[in-house]
Amino acid sequence: MVVNKIEKGKWQSRFRLTVDGETFYRQKYFRTKPEAEEWEVNERYTLTHAEELAQEVSFADFAQNYIDLYKSKGSPRTYALYQNTVKKIKDEFSDRLLSSITRDEMQAWLNRFGKTHAVTTGEKLYRQLHVIVSAAIDEGVIKRDITKGLVYSGSDPQPADDKFLEYDEYTALLDYLRDNATFNQMTEEMMLFALMTGARYGEVAGMTWDDINFKKATVNINKQWNPKLHKFMLTKNRGRSDRIVSIPEQYLPQLKAMKKTQQLYLKNTDHQRIHDWPWQGTTYHEEDMMFLASTFDVPQNDSVNRRLDELHYQLSIKRIGMHGMRHTHATRLIYAGYSDWYIAKRLGHNSLKELHRTYGHVFEQMQAETDTKLRDSIGNDYLGKRSNKIIKINPTKSK
Repeated sequence: MVVNKIEKGKWQSRFRLTVDGETFYRQKYFRTKPEAEEWEVNERYTLTHAEELAQEVSFADFAQNYIDLYKSKGSPRTYALYQNTVKKIKDEFSDRLLSSITRDEMQAWLNRFGKTHAVTTGEKLYRQLHVIVSAAIDEGVIKRDITKGLVYSGSDPQPADDKFLEYDEYTALLDYLRDNATFNQMTEEMMLFALMTGARYGEVAGMTWDDINFKKATVNINKQWNPKLHKFMLTKNRGRSDRIVSIPEQYLPQLKAMKKTQQLYLKNTDHQRIHDWPWQGTTYHEEDMMFLASTFDVPQNDSVNRRLDELHYQLSIKRIGMHGMRHTHATRLIYAGYSDWYIAKRLGHNSLKELHRTYGHVFEQMQAETDTKLRDSIGNDYLGKRSNKIIKINPTKSK
């Protein structure tokens, strides 16, 4: 046992231990000497009894306990992502003990996962598995890192140009939505709102009627709705994506018509038939939800995407999802010549860097087109084909 007193009144405990041919090095700092000595005893016991400690813990149970303890108080989005990983672990390994799972089995799982998912999704799964397994090693549940050296795979990311509609596709969809989006077609209403505002799906789903200022033609984006958890959440980056954006005045009559139809429907509905409103426990009531459909819920992202898939064939437009409405709105603003700062603020980005990272390919394409126009215009000047003659000003002669 090596416990030393160091500067500032702290105690350092450090030791090296070889178990089954594998050497472990541990070091930690404490306020008192007894705490340091107790920690070293516990650590040595954990390392030498790891096998028997592991017998009682399944992979899925350890993962669930870990995220409940360390991830539940952080970002709700991060917690939801880890919850999804726990579900994947449960589906793959059922209740198998963590100590019984080998590195080869983990690699085989990642290989199968990569055949049906994008490589970025495979990377996220691998990183979360590594975090969970590393915690299990620190707790002494297992001794070896079964994620070490694993290789994730998957399909290539969607090409940048496939994430948004070209102008003719955008106008075709916009014309259709303008004529067909109604209270009885709530998925279309959500698509149209996203096209008009650039809001994310969760932000669209979380809209309440008090967020709309009909007099000023503005929308207050200050929360998002999670239909799976049935609760409101902060906007991205813990609320730092809150913003107020303007909407075209020509769009307001359609919103007013939807609101009138929706509230008339709710007024004439027998609420005794409704047993489990998804927003129970929130500060909002059913008549507040802007995109509440006649089925008494807000359409989920998958429902909107399925309808967009149908419109892909019906309107002969590119196949994109709900998030493609946001990308289309952004590219429309870029090509219209709005400033980078204005676009970033409207989309809820916290920096121009985030905007350029997401839409850099659009800016590059626009710059290339502008370079071509510049070469043509200055080239014509060189040849004397000037559309706007430069007026020569004679210098004033001094007396």
